[in-house]
Amino acid sequence: MAPSRNVLIAVLVTAAVGLGAGIGIGAAIWLNSGSSSPDAAAAASTADDASPAAADVSPEYLFVATAESGVVTATGDDTLTILMRGTAPRALAFTDRPARKAHELDTFKLMVGPSSVLYANGSAPPNGALSFEYNGDAVILPVDMLNVTGTAPDYTIAARVLGEGGVAHLGAGMVQEGTAVRGAGHPLWAAIEAGLEVEAPAMFIDE
Repeated sequence: MAPSRNVLIAVLVTAAVGLGAGIGIGAAIWLNSGSSSPDAAAAASTADDASPAAADVSPEYLFVATAESGVVTATGDDTLTILMRGTAPRALAFTDRPARKAHELDTFKLMVGPSSVLYANGSAPPNGALSFEYNGDAVILPVDMLNVTGTAPDYTIAARVLGEGGVAHLGAGMVQEGTAVRGAGHPLWAAIEAGLEVEAPAMFIDE
C-alpha cells in the first residue's frame, strides 16, 4: 500500500536533509491542497503576494511548490526537465528556527522570470529537491534549478541533478539509506530518459 501524502512529505523533508547537503530543509510543512498552516494563512492576510524578503530581510526562506501531476524527462547525463502540471497557485514560504515565519505567495511571482523571487538577484541558480513517488518509494532528486518557464498553472523547470539523487525506501516506518538513481542501469533513470509521468510532484526550494 502506498504511504499517505502527509507521511510521504514528512519522510521526504527528513531525507532531503540527508541527501541534499546545502538544501537545508527541516520544518513541518503543510501541503494539503487548498489549505495552509494557521501561521501561513495569517501572514497571507496581511502580506498577500509580498516577497518574504520585503517583509523581513534577515531570515532565509525556503519554499514549497506542489502540482497535480508532471513529467520528468532526462535531457542529458545529468540534466532534465520537470514539467509541473496543475501547479498550486500559491507556494509556501517558511523559515527555520529561530524566526519560524511562514507566508504564502504567488507561485508565478516566485519562480518565473528575471524579476521573480528566485532569480531577481542574478545569483547562482537556486537549489531544489524534486520529490515524487515511484513504485511505492519516495524519490528525491536534488537539483540546481537553472530556469523556469511557463504560465500558470503549468511550469517547466530546466534542472541539473546534483550528485546521484536517491530513493528513500519506506519500510517499517523508517527511511532506509538512499539508493543512487542517476546513471545507466537503474530502472528509474531509464524511465526518466523515456519521460516519466508522475503524480503529485513537489519542489522544495532553497533560494
